[in-house]
Amino acid sequence: MPLILTAAGGQVPGRGATLTGQARTAPARGATLRGVAASRPQVRGATLTGQASSRPLTRGATLTGVMRHAIPVEVIAGGLPLSTQQFLNGLPGEVMTWAYTNTLAGETLDVTVAGLYGTAMPNVTVQASAQQGDITIDDLPVRAFRHFGQEPKVELGANRTSFRFIADFRQQLRGVRLPELVPWHLTPSPPACPPKRQKLLVSAFVIDVMRRYVDPFFTLQGGNPFGDSAWVEGLIDYSTEGITPQQLWDDTFGLLGMVLTTSRLGSGQRLIGLYPEARTPDAGPDRIVERWATEWPEVQERLQTPMSITVLGAGLVTELDAPTLLDWIGPDPARAELERELLPDGEWVDPDTHEGTATTSRGWQRVNGQVVREVTLTTDDLTVKETVDGKARERTFRRVATSYAETSTTFDRECPARPVAQRTVSRSWAYGLSTRLSSFQSLGPGLYHLLTTGDLTASEETRTTFEYSPQGHLARELRVTDALGTTQQADPEGPLDQRGPVTAREWTRTTQDTRYLFDGAGRTRRVVSTTRQTLVPLFDAETNDAVRLVSVTRTLPQPPEISDQSPPSFDCDPCAGRLHRTVVDPSGVVIPAGDAGFGEERTVTLPFLSPSQLPAVASLLMTLAWHRLVTTVTMHYPTSLEPGDMTSLGMVREVKMEGSPGRVVSTVVFSALDTLYGAPSQVSAGDWRADPKEGRALVLAGRPGGVRARRVLGWAAGTGEAIVEDAFIRTRSAGIRPGEEVDWRRVNGTLEVTGAR
Repeated sequence: MPLILTAAGGQVPGRGATLTGQARTAPARGATLRGVAASRPQVRGATLTGQASSRPLTRGATLTGVMRHAIPVEVIAGGLPLSTQQFLNGLPGEVMTWAYTNTLAGETLDVTVAGLYGTAMPNVTVQASAQQGDITIDDLPVRAFRHFGQEPKVELGANRTSFRFIADFRQQLRGVRLPELVPWHLTPSPPACPPKRQKLLVSAFVIDVMRRYVDPFFTLQGGNPFGDSAWVEGLIDYSTEGITPQQLWDDTFGLLGMVLTTSRLGSGQRLIGLYPEARTPDAGPDRIVERWATEWPEVQERLQTPMSITVLGAGLVTELDAPTLLDWIGPDPARAELERELLPDGEWVDPDTHEGTATTSRGWQRVNGQVVREVTLTTDDLTVKETVDGKARERTFRRVATSYAETSTTFDRECPARPVAQRTVSRSWAYGLSTRLSSFQSLGPGLYHLLTTGDLTASEETRTTFEYSPQGHLARELRVTDALGTTQQADPEGPLDQRGPVTAREWTRTTQDTRYLFDGAGRTRRVVSTTRQTLVPLFDAETNDAVRLVSVTRTLPQPPEISDQSPPSFDCDPCAGRLHRTVVDPSGVVIPAGDAGFGEERTVTLPFLSPSQLPAVASLLMTLAWHRLVTTVTMHYPTSLEPGDMTSLGMVREVKMEGSPGRVVSTVVFSALDTLYGAPSQVSAGDWRADPKEGRALVLAGRPGGVRARRVLGWAAGTGEAIVEDAFIRTRSAGIRPGEEVDWRRVNGTLEVTGAR
């Protein structure tokens, strides 16, 4: 039945416009009234036409933004009447047409009014509804607009002005510059071994920033895809200084394709973050009254589905210390040597060295990665010959000590690699026919021996203290040495059984004071002052015989040394001197679309994504890119649908409404997951493989002509661990130690080192 339009109305003073229209049609079986389920033919690709058709409106039926009036328009088609009301407020002239658009980019309102009105800045609201009898079919709630989307378009010949208004958060999202909000850039963590790294959860941080700087009502729809993913101090860095909230979103949720859009909050709006596509085939409520829908085309979108999606995450972090590295090394011919080199604490003894009948043993102790004590001792078999009373005498000593040296070092607690004091002790023993043997206890490290000793003929002890400037370099080194100068023995020329033991008689002291001073222009002045005590003979003036020794102290001046080199300094890293490094195994998964994939392969890198979240995020991305069934429905009434709503036709992508006197036409685009060619849930994440031609590897042990190394081949999606192999990598350079990482490349089928650090 054709549409018959009539219009009549009167004007009442006021600001705004109201339009009332009615339509009659025969009730359709299965029709719904806002939210009640309706039957709809499930025809793929068909165009469904409603029972009403549109014709041009009667001239003279207009809306006005200056005067309020109601124009009843009755569409007579039999059955219950359909009444449409439209309200626009805040406009400077009579409304001719209006168009409302709500997409994921935000809301816009285009209005054309009669008259020429320049660039006045109005506050405009729009509202529309449709009723059948006392029941509301649907409505467009009050929407408020306070900003121009573009300059008004004034058409002189047509005597009309076109306005475009916007309602979104673009100013807050793109016009705000954030300060630095990452905590470790504001307050770095103090050095520690292993390091105590600050973490910043990505999801919670982004939500907090959006609420603080953009919209306090911001919400994230669809759950948290990142889980416990975080930025980590010193490993996965990020900075907000100078960026906008939109850039923050693009660097995080935007990498998943999520968008920032608006949702209704009263007559205003709130900012929400959501996925632009439905993630499940589950249908929502039926929100369409089919008998007022005149078009219903369906289109398949398939070509955007990639053949596969690769997702790369943050990698698996291992704080590599000596026990972990030794566990990775496992059985090795050099296991004992490697343990001695890598373990930060322990005592070791070097293999004895032999020269003739002399044997030298060496033991040392390491604490917190620093050598704190070292002992060296030598034993020998000696035969002593001497003529006494004209007779040749001989005496043999077995396994007696001839020398002993010990060095102990104390390190700064706040700077573990920096020595603050050192003590060195050395002793030597001699043996003769009258030597009375004694004992000396060696208290290690490693060398816990009771030594047999003879006559102490040399003993020296040096104590060194180190002082440092506030800038960290060595400022003073004070070294004091006490040495045995002379020895004595009772009756040294008497019979062997009457000779006394050899004992210490006189000592000398030497003090060396070294200072480092900056001399300007990048030069350093090294000033050394030495005070030495020596023993000189005292002679009898009459007989010229030396009667005794006297101590003489002398100061030996030295000219200052000027150098362009800085004085010694030490790394105050708490891990200095011990093995500790961070190893990051790259992580990733690959999810194939199989025969359902038509587009190019995609790779998405999320540098902060926890490896445990990789399979879920890869599946999510494939779901968002999966085949879609897009339905566009045109309806002859306003609608309350907005982007993101779930309905029986899928997720709403876009809503458009066009209004003119007595008529509102809505066009809604729905997108649903299309499972005709399979569902994304039928594909699962698989292993990711690293580049086989080049990469990085961790050295485990040395080998002739190369190194044994831990090479990462990829990432296992099932176990959530790196796929590794024990590889031999050829190298021409020496000095690459276990625990270091090397770059390698494949040359003629052989792995070769290209660089090391």
